[in-house]
Amino acid sequence: MDKLTTLAFIVWAIDVDGMSLPVIQALERFRKSAEGVQRIFTDPSDKLTYCEKVVNMNPLDFFTEYVLFYAKSKVESGIRGYGKYNTEILNYKLS
Repeated sequence: MDKLTTLAFIVWAIDVDGMSLPVIQALERFRKSAEGVQRIFTDPSDKLTYCEKVVNMNPLDFFTEYVLFYAKSKVESGIRGYGKYNTEILNYKLS
């Protein structure tokens, strides 16, 4: 797992109250969440959420961008903070 995916994993775990889960179990839930959320954006019958770019993405790469985009929005707006990770989240640039 690269640095950004690890950051997304930590942010996701904070958001879903998964910090107390065993790492292996948390990683499995993270992967399943990635696949589930990606399915929302790859259903061509749903014209509102369908995104052609997401169809060919690796689920973890997609979910990393998804989690960090929303985390950055929360930190910038003051809705939520992630402690020592705020700086890294604010420096994240969507690819």
